[in-house]
Amino acid sequence: MMSVKFGVNMLQKLNTSMHKKIAVILLTAVASQACADEGHSPSGAQSHAPIGVMGDHIHKKGEFMFSYRFMQMGMEANRNRGDDLRPEEVIRFENTFAGRPMQPPLLRVVPLEMTMDMHMFGAMYAPSDKLTLMLMTNYLEKTMDHVTFNGNGEPLGFFTTETDGIGDTSLSALINWADNVHATVGVSLPTGSIEETGEILTPMGQTPTVRLPYPMQLGSGTYDVIIGLT
Repeated sequence: MMSVKFGVNMLQKLNTSMHKKIAVILLTAVASQACADEGHSPSGAQSHAPIGVMGDHIHKKGEFMFSYRFMQMGMEANRNRGDDLRPEEVIRFENTFAGRPMQPPLLRVVPLEMTMDMHMFGAMYAPSDKLTLMLMTNYLEKTMDHVTFNGNGEPLGFFTTETDGIGDTSLSALINWADNVHATVGVSLPTGSIEETGEILTPMGQTPTVRLPYPMQLGSGTYDVIIGLT
C-alpha cells in the first residue's frame, strides 16, 4: 500500500531594514511502501522542523520523498552602519577599484533593488533504516536595478541586470546514530554558473556587456563540505 501526503505552508513575511524574505512550501509529496503497514509515517507538519531547515528527518527502509519549495527574497535601499543612504550619498564613497582602467575615483553605479526567486527541488530515499540519501538542487531567477551617475555626480540613467538558471547541487547522506539523533555528511557541487554577463550603463554613457558581480551569479564556484548533527 502506498500513502501520499501533501502539505502547504507559508512562513511569516520577515521585514527588516535590509531585506524581506518569503518562503513557501508549495508542495511536498511523501510516498512510502511501508508506512501504512508499519505505522511509522510522519503524522503531519508538526513532525518536521520549520520550513527552510533541510535534512531534519530520516526515513525507514524503502521510503522516499520528493519536495518542491519556493522562496522569494527582496532587498532594497542602501545602508551604512545602520544609516539609510540615498544614491546621491553613496556616490561620495571611494571606489575600491579606483586606479584600474575605466574606474573612477568615487562610486558611480548604485544598486537600488534586487529580487531573487528560488525554486528548490529535493529527493530523499532510504536504502536502509540507518541511511537516508538526499539530493537537492534549485533554479534561480535574479534581477537587480541600478542608477548610474556621470563624472559630475549627476544622474545619467537607469539599467537592470537579470540572470536565471540552475544553481548549486548538494548530495548528502543522513546517518541514524540513535533514536532522534542523526548526522548529515555531504558535499555541495558548483553546478551553478559564475560567468553570467549583462549589459550595464557606465558613467561615460557606454553600454558594454560585462561579467556581473557575485550577487548576480547563480552558483558559489566552490565545492563545499556539508556536516551536521540533528
